Amino acid sequence: IYTLSLHDALPISIYKQLTGCGFTSYCLDSTKNTNNYILLSPRICLINNKIEQFSDCFYFDRVMSGKGKKSKYKSRQQLEEELLVYNQWCQSKNHPYKLLCTYDSFWLLADILETSFHSNISQDFRICVDESQSIIKDIKMKEYVNNNTMSVFLDRVFQYDNVLFISATPILTFIQKVPQFKSHPVLYYELN
Repeated sequence: IYTLSLHDALPISIYKQLTGCGFTSYCLDSTKNTNNYILLSPRICLINNKIEQFSDCFYFDRVMSGKGKKSKYKSRQQLEEELLVYNQWCQSKNHPYKLLCTYDSFWLLADILETSFHSNISQDFRICVDESQSIIKDIKMKEYVNNNTMSVFLDRVFQYDNVLFISATPILTFIQKVPQFKSHPVLYYELN
């Protein structure tokens, strides 16, 4: 297992070659890993899968259940209150924070952590960008349709230390063409 120093200065991209090898599960398993993690995923179904496996994680879900109706977004206050309940639970159990959110919700989660909880994300968390090959596909699909969603996401992620980009898909030559990867130094590893 690769161990990322809590104070690594450069983002790291890991091509793990195998799907389902348990890398993100290792990040979220509080019995094996006591570090605070923010796991970023491109798809809600991937987050739901992790929540089924790890019930002690917190899903930063911006959408209220529509119950057959059109979904509505939660207010910032509602999200802060939900995160506060999880924060209190973690503190009472001496449990590491295991936060899950989608790429496009990360800016809001980071903002709430920094302004409302006075967190220093680079010092307090490790950020794991799961399924990072989706950046290549989504940057074209979401960039212009959804107000530069991927650029906003990547610009925010690259503000922090302790970032891991994880993929089982060989993406090195493609991801290095993404402007944010061109302009930031990233260490690339391929696991055997």
